[in-house]
Amino acid sequence: MIGELDAVARLLPPSKSIICEAMATSGLVTLENGVRIRVLNPGEKDTLDLELDQEASCLSHTGTGFHVGYPNGQIDHVSHSGVENVLTLEAPITKIAGMDDSAWALDEEGLVTWFDKNGNYRSIEGMEEIVDICHHGRHLAATGAFGGLYMITGHSVIHSSIAREGSTEVSGPFVFLPSGVLVAYRRSLDEISDERPENRLECWSTSKGLIHTHEVDSPVASITSKEGGVAIGDELGSVTSLRESGHSSNVRIDQQKVNLTYYSDGLTLAGAWFHVYGIRDGEVRWKAEFDGMPSICSKLEDGRIAIVCKNPSNGNTSIHALDPNGEVVEEIPVAPDAEGKVGVDYEIDDESRFEHSPGDASELLNQMVEEVSRPVVEEEEVDLLVELSSTARKINLPPVADAGEDRTLKSGPDGTLVVLLDGSRSYDPDGDIATFEWVDERERVIGRTPSIKVRLGQGTHPFTLRVTDDKNSASEAIVTIRIT
Repeated sequence: MIGELDAVARLLPPSKSIICEAMATSGLVTLENGVRIRVLNPGEKDTLDLELDQEASCLSHTGTGFHVGYPNGQIDHVSHSGVENVLTLEAPITKIAGMDDSAWALDEEGLVTWFDKNGNYRSIEGMEEIVDICHHGRHLAATGAFGGLYMITGHSVIHSSIAREGSTEVSGPFVFLPSGVLVAYRRSLDEISDERPENRLECWSTSKGLIHTHEVDSPVASITSKEGGVAIGDELGSVTSLRESGHSSNVRIDQQKVNLTYYSDGLTLAGAWFHVYGIRDGEVRWKAEFDGMPSICSKLEDGRIAIVCKNPSNGNTSIHALDPNGEVVEEIPVAPDAEGKVGVDYEIDDESRFEHSPGDASELLNQMVEEVSRPVVEEEEVDLLVELSSTARKINLPPVADAGEDRTLKSGPDGTLVVLLDGSRSYDPDGDIATFEWVDERERVIGRTPSIKVRLGQGTHPFTLRVTDDKNSASEAIVTIRIT
């Protein structure tokens, strides 16, 4: 049983109009109602509290101040000295990354523009529509709407990787290591035969380009840099720590997507649904529950960690401070009702259990400094439809499990609510689904039909839907129901 961390304090109450970003050193900067910039960093003497003249859309910490972007395309530099206009672009600004003397702006049209403190700027050409950016010193990484990955120095693309013609790629979370190596998650959605794994982590060097590719077991939802490697959170509730030496460790923390990973002083924080888990030395040490889904972490001067949480049911954002070394109290189990049931109304089926044994990721980052030479494959002209049809007859495509959307619902007068779990939208692309299994957080099978009803008490309840097709291929999906 995991202990509950009894060392959480609220720094900012829930609000619908707040934008947050972790600062480059320590602390958290907030943009409240689009006009008020505040630095939340207890113990820090040199703080900032400033009102802007117009509503902003984004901001970025530069080291000594902030770049602020506006819906009208304007970009300002804000510091204790005041507000200085830098330049104005043609589209609303959605994200800025960089330093005081030069930075990059991502606009609503998916274009990236390099600019410097003197107002000089140049659009970066040769890229698809960009959806996200991150930087390391004078280098920028960008991911595209069609799965492309780009590395940029100044206003020039130095390395790129785009989807092959006729294929579909997805570029997911990415992070720069302190060494300047970029670690990025990539996924191929529709290539049946390819030397690139479906789910993979890629390591990129600014000097050499792609230096290593490694397959991972599950889709990756979050990545953070940690001492000697990275920690990744996947969509099935696991956190894997990977080191440059090739050593890895895996911890299953929950049955839902790990949206957030963060590392500080030997402790890995993992955020899943409304919880944050503390992992040290490969073991979960504690968990803490919040009023929203954790999205950003930043260390404060007093040693605590600021946690930004957003509630998907009402759009409110709140900020909490967590003491990772605080007191841990033993978790109190939910008391059973008169019939011996714990918060749910169903019969438990003991005939079936599911055990997941993820493959070892022993060779993930050990080739970061070695250049990878990829073989040249001669392309042949083939009829794509004929080729896919021929291949599909030989390879069984797995079914697609759909457990529905996560929901937050209000309980009835007795503190419970009957909820329908609906997996009827699941399907098999090349056959039929043979079996359905609904499994609760204790790995108990609670139903074998596409849809079931459960009576839930107040709290957070994850359920897993597992479907198997007529050729014995399986897949699963997770849905989380929160009863307030």
